[in-house]
Amino acid sequence: MSNLTVVKNCKVHGELTEGQCYYRKNRNIYECRECMRESEKKRPKREYSGAFAEYHRAHAKEWRRQNADQLNAKIREDRKNNPEKYREWERKQRYKNIEKSRYLDVLNKHGITSEQYQQIYEKHQGLCFVCQKEETRLSRNGITTTRLSLDHCHLCESRGYKGMDVIRGILCASCNKAISAFEENPEWFVRIQQYLQSHEHKDAE
Repeated sequence: MSNLTVVKNCKVHGELTEGQCYYRKNRNIYECRECMRESEKKRPKREYSGAFAEYHRAHAKEWRRQNADQLNAKIREDRKNNPEKYREWERKQRYKNIEKSRYLDVLNKHGITSEQYQQIYEKHQGLCFVCQKEETRLSRNGITTTRLSLDHCHLCESRGYKGMDVIRGILCASCNKAISAFEENPEWFVRIQQYLQSHEHKDAE
């Protein structure tokens, strides 16, 4: 039977071809895919628990493994036809945990693993190397604090080094900005020292 042959007349979506329907072998009937999707959205989600939940997850995982090629092909085709849907999904997923997304971006940028970052973090006892304080800057969600920044040598990076070869340590946002400014303008550090020392402190009353 051709995919263009009308096999069902849906009350909602009109005449449907075989590709627009789901065929139930046990009942020898065609059902409208769009109507089935809409019905599924209205249906309360089933919540599994205990041993049955484990069985359900294992069964679903095995089914996805056995049908990986078919599923991936459908996803690629859908992504090609509906790119904005996937871009919106990616934006939402990223915003759900924006701090984790930024953290992974930083690790990928510098070419290190989360285990290596954790080693640096533990070496510094979770404190900024300069001010010896924890990070206080809030992330974009305005609730959680950001992770300490990975400080790296821009000169080594420009010479082709990467990964742990360019990482110097971890800094809070304030110290990281200050060091970046001093690194590009070393004479500023001397001027700041002179500026602070030029001030005459007043005696306590």
